[in-house]
Amino acid sequence: MTVLGGWGFADGYGSDLALAAAVVGVVWLACLWHQFWVDHPNLGETRPEAHLKFQQTFRKVDIWMRVIVTAILAGTAVWSLLGDGPILATWLAVKLIIFALIVSCGIGIRIYLPDARKAIADVFQNGSTPEREAELTRRRGKMLIFVKTIWTLVAVVIWISVAKF
Repeated sequence: MTVLGGWGFADGYGSDLALAAAVVGVVWLACLWHQFWVDHPNLGETRPEAHLKFQQTFRKVDIWMRVIVTAILAGTAVWSLLGDGPILATWLAVKLIIFALIVSCGIGIRIYLPDARKAIADVFQNGSTPEREAELTRRRGKMLIFVKTIWTLVAVVIWISVAKF
C-alpha cells in the first residue's frame, strides 16, 4: 500500500518485503493457532507431549519475534521522521510508531496473562477468599493496563486516520 500510495518504499524492494512479511505472517499465524489449540483442549482431552514441547519453545520465540518486529517498526518510523527513512509520509510514520506501541502492549499482555490465569485457577480450584480475590484483582490489573492502553492507542490511530495530519 505504501508503494501504491507513493508514501514509501519507492525503490522497488517494497514488493519483496511485503511478500516476505506475508509468508512469515502466515507461518506465524499457523503457530499461533496451534498454540491456541494446545492451550484450549476440550473437556477431558489432553494434547500430545510433542505439541506441548513445541509450544513451550514457540512461546519464547513468539515473544522475541514480537520484540524484534516492534524494534524494527519503531526504528523505521523514527528513521523516517528524521527525514532519511523509507516511509515518506509523516502521518504514516507516526501511525507506525503507534502500531509498535500497540504490539508492545500485546507483549505485556502475553507476559502477565499466565499470572492472571493462575489466579483465576486458584479461585476456581480452592474457592473464593478475600486474599485470593485480591490476588486475582492485582494480577488482572497489571494486564488490564496494557489492554486499556491498546484501546487508547487505537483511538489515536483512528483520529490520525480522519484528521488532516
